[in-house]
Amino acid sequence: MKENDLLIQTIRQRVSLSNDEAQILCPFFRRKSLNKKEKLFPNGAVAHDVAFVLDGVLRVWAYDAEGHERTLQFAPTDWWITDLASFIKQTPSDWHVEAMENTEVLLISREDQLKLFEILPQLQTYFRVITENALVAYQQRLQEAMGAPALERYKAFCLKYPTLVDRIPQKYIASYIGVSPEFLSKMKSEILRAGKKLI
Repeated sequence: MKENDLLIQTIRQRVSLSNDEAQILCPFFRRKSLNKKEKLFPNGAVAHDVAFVLDGVLRVWAYDAEGHERTLQFAPTDWWITDLASFIKQTPSDWHVEAMENTEVLLISREDQLKLFEILPQLQTYFRVITENALVAYQQRLQEAMGAPALERYKAFCLKYPTLVDRIPQKYIASYIGVSPEFLSKMKSEILRAGKKLI
């Protein structure tokens, strides 16, 4: 598959995009390769771009008050990722966006995104929908963090990221659901012993 095919296919799931329009869209994106552990941008830097993941996995995370890593979000293949507030306002980011494995992304800057909206108005609709979905996801994450038991938070992770359950190190899943790696290991053992199905 050509690098832009997945991008076009993903966009066409939500809005119409002719072949001619796809040809207009593609030059606005630039490809970037990230090595494992390499940051797309670090905490304190401005998120100049939003990234579309062609292959690999990115993680959004920050340190909490006790110095522990807390993971907000993962982005596997065909997901979009950025620090939304930093990207839209062009202010320093509160988060790190880091590759969990060798990763390929397509990037578009805020300036080019706005130009694209003028040329292809349906792209404004597309990005509005995915932005709304991101805001809903953040709200759900906040609700989970405020009161859901650890088992329910783990179940929500498995439902949201089924391809990552056995793919990424358990310590990052633990940081996502807000428990220690030891607690997650113990909980998974109890799930297996009880013969429970999460999904």
